[in-house]
Parts: sequence; C-alpha cells; structure tokens
Amino acid sequence: MANRISVIGTDLWTQRLAQLLRKYSDFKLGPVSGVGVKDCWRLLGLPVASSVIRVGFRPGQLRPRGLLIDVFSIVYMVLFGRLIFYWIGSDVQRTLDVFNTGRGIRAAWGRKVGRFLMGRSGHLVAAPWLVNELETIGVKAICVPFPSPTAKFSDLIYERTDPIRKLDVLTYIPDHNFKNYCGAEVVEAARHMPKIRFAVMGGRGAWCENPPDNIEFLGWTDAGEQYLRAAVVVRAVHHDALGGTVREALMCGCHVIYSFPHPCTIRIDLGESSEDTVRNLIKELSDLDERCRSGRLMLNHQAREWVLGNLSEEVLMNNLIECLRKGL
Repeated sequence: MANRISVIGTDLWTQRLAQLLRKYSDFKLGPVSGVGVKDCWRLLGLPVASSVIRVGFRPGQLRPRGLLIDVFSIVYMVLFGRLIFYWIGSDVQRTLDVFNTGRGIRAAWGRKVGRFLMGRSGHLVAAPWLVNELETIGVKAICVPFPSPTAKFSDLIYERTDPIRKLDVLTYIPDHNFKNYCGAEVVEAARHMPKIRFAVMGGRGAWCENPPDNIEFLGWTDAGEQYLRAAVVVRAVHHDALGGTVREALMCGCHVIYSFPHPCTIRIDLGESSEDTVRNLIKELSDLDERCRSGRLMLNHQAREWVLGNLSEEVLMNNLIECLRKGL
C-alpha cells in the first residue's frame, strides 16, 4: 500500500495524469477510474491506495456520477488514506458559484458535502490564480500546473522556417462552453479580418449561425498539425487554468494571445463588453499581421525554450512528484 496512488475523476485528465505517473514516477499505480459506466467498478479498489488524487470533479453534485465519487471519496478518506483534490479550472468556478450564489436543495447539499470533503483533503491547483479563488471559501491550495503530455510538441518547431509568411490564426472553442472561450467574439473578429484564416479546434461550431467564409471549425483534430500551420494561437477565455493549448503552441513556435498572465505571450484585456473583446483582439492581430506582411514576424523561439525549461511535462511531473512525496 505504501506509495500506491490511485487517480479518479474527469476521464480525459485522469487518464493523462495516470499515463505520466507511470512514465516519470516510481509510485505504484492503484485503480484509475473516470467514474464512468465502464470503469466505476474500479472504485472498489481504492482501499489499496495510500493516496487518491481526485481530478477535476467538484464536490457535492446531485447527479449519479457526482454522488458516486463523493460517497467513495468520503469512505476512502475516513477509513483508508489521504484524498487530494486536483483542481483544473471550471471545477473551481462551479464550486464558487455553489458557495457564493447557489440557492435551493442542490446548493445546500453542495456546500455541506463540499465543506466536509474539502476541509479534510489536500489541494492542488493548475494555475496560480486558482489558489486565490479557492482561498475565498477557506481552501488552501498549492499551485502545480497540470502536467498534460507535451513531449510530442517539443521538436515540431524544426519543421518550420523563418520568417512566418502568413498570419493563420488558431484557437480552441468547445461547443458546450463557447461563451467562456469568447466564441462569438472570435467569429466577429474573423468577420472584420476577411483576409486572415481562422481555424477552431475542439468544436464544430454548432452554436455559430452564419459564420464568415474565413473561419473553419475543425472539431477534434491533430493539434500538432494545426500548430504547424498557425502563426498565432488565441486563447481568449473568461475563466481558465494554465491552458495546455498555450504550452503546446509556444513549444511549436507560435505567437500566443492570452487573456491571463503568462510568460512569452501577448496579454489581451477582454474589457467590460463583447465589443471591447473584439476590438482588443483585432488590434493585437492587426499588429502581428503588419509584422508578418513586412517579413518581420519570426517563430517564437524564445518562448519554446522558456516552456521547455519551466513547463514541460517532465518539469511539471517532477514538481507534482515532489509535492506528493512531501505529503502536501
């Protein structure tokens, strides 16, 4: 049981973290479960773990998966070992909504279960501003950016040449959460810049009516292939962790426009209105386009080196492993 870690929670992130724990640590990996129909039975194996990392799944949800993961978390924490929340973005936002503005039975249940679980667990967060957000409800957390796999992106820049000849724009907008990712504002910016190609990963644009001809919704696609085509990656979001898209794009030599503070990126202020966001986005893209047309826009080599030294999967996994060994 010593040094045996289980990982449960949001399926995609759970599998990614388990993959990297196998690759970089000497921890023995216990049950890994996305708490779905096909693998929820693995939760029965949690007692063999000395620690359980619960990824991206806010406490106190009155839904079958939420109730299931809360029940197993409580039983495990009380009887067997150490529970660690790994907060990755929207789970923080939704928890704060329940605690600060929630009403009715669902909110009351969410606060009761949340206080019980969070008050007796360790906490990791994927971005420094999430530390401050959780502090507002009395939760103390340590920032360890989520170590999503990035090794396959580290050498793609060598398939590119300077200077950048064409200002293709790439962004990520999931259909189910397009408002948070400024979907309407990106489309409007594309409408005002018809000579620039915009590509959107992560969604098919089901929410978008009458998109302009210069924007293409790619759905789930090969991200590396898209980074190789892109001069600039836009991540204009109202709430975020430390977006993996940013790390990957910088590794590939892209210029990145981001609405949160991050080294080697161009910071964009979303403003107080949708019009502000569109105006600010157009301004930053226009500046890059002018440099591109005059032959002065080079690949972002400095950013790649910085990310490799500070936010590569190996660096972030070593940080996480150190936290786990120290016991938070």
